[in-house]
Amino acid sequence: MAAQHARIITAALLLAGLTALMPSRADAQLNLQVVPKIGVFTPLAPFGETSELQSTLALGLAAELLLPSWPVNLRANLEHATTTDIVRRDASETVLGTARITTVVGDVVLRPFAAPATFQPYLLAGGGVKIHEIDREVGTLDLSGLAERFTRGTLHVGGGVDARFGPLAVLLEVGNYMSTVEAVSGESRVQHDAFGMLGFRVSMF
Repeated sequence: MAAQHARIITAALLLAGLTALMPSRADAQLNLQVVPKIGVFTPLAPFGETSELQSTLALGLAAELLLPSWPVNLRANLEHATTTDIVRRDASETVLGTARITTVVGDVVLRPFAAPATFQPYLLAGGGVKIHEIDREVGTLDLSGLAERFTRGTLHVGGGVDARFGPLAVLLEVGNYMSTVEAVSGESRVQHDAFGMLGFRVSMF
């Protein structure tokens, strides 16, 4: 009987301890944040066998779901590189056309340090699609192997840091979008496109 009472008391203490460790109902509420962003698009690899993209202004918008008591969040992420020149990769840098690139991905946001802090780093990983819109100059043959609009699957990796100053919450992040582009020869190669962004977090609930 004494052993049975000891087991009951032990189980009760363990249950009480687990209950104390669980977040309160107020702390456990989901939090949805909208993040408008602005920054710079920079290609990290040639765009074609004889061409490359120029850096340009980038705009973005994300919706991030903060999961209580978890070190990861879920994010839907859209980033758009505004119209930029496609130039020949030689000394002349002849303009061959223009391009616009839009990425739409779903990301997992890993926050290794869960405790609230003024500065909090995070990592991004996910995937989605990258949409290219191409306008060629008349008579240009360098881009003959590319459609005017094409979509490719893309992987997304990156990282950033959140900074909170009172009610103001901002972020700085860099992401690399990796997708394939088919060359004129018919071979596919990996295209790396980087977005460096400044954003502002707005809590919806």
